[in-house]
Amino acid sequence: MKMRFATPLLGTTNRTLVSCEANQMFKVESLWATNVDSSNYKLTLWHVPAGQAVADQFALAHEQIIRPSTTLLYEAPIYLLAGDRLVAVADAADKLAVLVYGDFEG
Repeated sequence: MKMRFATPLLGTTNRTLVSCEANQMFKVESLWATNVDSSNYKLTLWHVPAGQAVADQFALAHEQIIRPSTTLLYEAPIYLLAGDRLVAVADAADKLAVLVYGDFEG
């Protein structure tokens, strides 16, 4: 089933964008991160495996700078298995918007 996940503008605490329940898999087809401000801001994104905590070893993007009024597009597939999470944080509150598009299976 095709899905879109939109969150409120990111803050400075970790936010789960997508998570999988038991017997599910989610294929992230694209992730859009947009800077809605006039200054540079940083995005950090993790693919956290089931039963694990957010850690640098799971970073997909670490302090990726997003320039003013710019959108970053990640199009490589990311497979979330049962219990996995996609987590994001910004270096300033209410400056970055993130949309995740993908497909649930199971």
